[in-house]
Order: sequence, then structure tokens, then C-alpha cells
Amino acid sequence: MTDGDAKEQSLYYRGTNIRIQVGDRILFPRWFRKMPATVVYVPGQSPKHSSMEYGDVRQWGIKIDGEPHNVVLLGYFPPDEVIPKRLEFVSRGDKFMELNPSEELL
Repeated sequence: MTDGDAKEQSLYYRGTNIRIQVGDRILFPRWFRKMPATVVYVPGQSPKHSSMEYGDVRQWGIKIDGEPHNVVLLGYFPPDEVIPKRLEFVSRGDKFMELNPSEELL
């Protein structure tokens, strides 16, 4: 895969050249405020999870702090995916926050 191909298969935070990666600490817009959260699943970076990728469906997911068993699912359609405007990158975090392939989603 060339750098151009990798770029075509990656998502970036809106208005930036920062690639979305597992473990990223973000602020996620919810109920008129931004909640701290972690990116826990990205297709191609995470071990495949049957609830996140099946058939033609590919999704990326985040967990909001304080809601460890609830994964927020977002469509994964690079390079054309529209990332929510208010979703904000904070810092690179711990890749070990990754969603376990056998973990059941609520």
C-alpha cells in the first residue's frame, strides 16, 4: 500500500491533517456539551470485531468517559466521511484502550 492508498483509507479530524487513531483522547459532542472520550475501534487498526465490521458495513467507535460499556458507533467511509464538526482531538492516548474483539456491544 502506498502513502496515497493509506491516506485514502484513513479518517482525519475535521479541518486537520490529524489521522484518527485507536487510543486518541477526544471531546465528543453530546447533549449541548463536549464529553471526554476515547477512540476504541478503527477498521484496519483494530482486530476485527463482528459488530463493527460485517458485510459492506465498517464503523469506528468511541467510548465516552464514565460509560465504559457503551460504544458510540460512527460510519467509516474514508476519505469522504464527514466527521462531526464539534468532535475535537485532544491528544494521542493509550492504544490498549482498544475494543476487545469478543466484547459485546450494548
